[in-house]
Amino acid sequence: MQNYGTIGHQRTAVRGSDPITLVEKIIRERIFASVYFKQKLFGATAEIMVDRGIDLLAIGGQYGLQRPTEFLCCTLKLLQLQPEMEIIQLYIQDEFKYLTALGAFYLRLTGSSVEVYKNLEPLLLDKRKLRKRMPDGTYEITHMDEFIDELLTAERSCDIILPRLTKRYVLEDLGELEPRISPLEDELDGYEEPEQEEVEEELVEEPQVEIPLEEIDPLHKKKKKFSNKKVKGLFKKEKKKEAKEEEEDKVDHGYEHTLSIAETNRIRASYGLSELQ
Repeated sequence: MQNYGTIGHQRTAVRGSDPITLVEKIIRERIFASVYFKQKLFGATAEIMVDRGIDLLAIGGQYGLQRPTEFLCCTLKLLQLQPEMEIIQLYIQDEFKYLTALGAFYLRLTGSSVEVYKNLEPLLLDKRKLRKRMPDGTYEITHMDEFIDELLTAERSCDIILPRLTKRYVLEDLGELEPRISPLEDELDGYEEPEQEEVEEELVEEPQVEIPLEEIDPLHKKKKKFSNKKVKGLFKKEKKKEAKEEEEDKVDHGYEHTLSIAETNRIRASYGLSELQ
């Protein structure tokens, strides 16, 4: 492996290149120029980084006017120092949650796929709360298992592009990893679904009670009477209407009035006709 020398330290190549190149150049320059890196991390060792990790108050990438978080600064310093895997495992197993998150993030950047799965998957059961600094400078509450799930599934975290992981099922087929057993399987084993026959029997045994219509609607009888009266009224109106139409027809055809014999003879006399007997 190629070695990259720095002041008092030589770095081993990760995936064929200097490990600090895992952080983009523009972000590296911002970290090196930050006051926190110059004051707290410039001459730090792996032992001092334990204290720096414990003092962290949040995880995150850049915020505000592209200022790097202390978490991101510590990550770059670890990439410079390249602590032994045993030290990183101690970081991950530590009781201080931000030191655990720092070690997990560093391992995700530099470790092999097998090392990542073996060391990070147990943290999926870790429910400790973490503060996450957002790009606008505000803080949000997340949890350790959410952060670890992001490291295992996302392509980018804390403004850093994560190296590609080999799929877990591929490593299982190669025999490099044991199949992962979900902690929920024990609970699922104790759960038994009721059989279909029992459900059907319960449905048959339920008594069918007929509820009188009067109990559902106490005004049903009154409504019914009103309805009958209304219907009868409609029939009466219809009969009156027909009678009125017949009378109008009689008037139109000249059958409304009947003339007496005297009136008829007077009219006939005016026309020179003989009188009727």
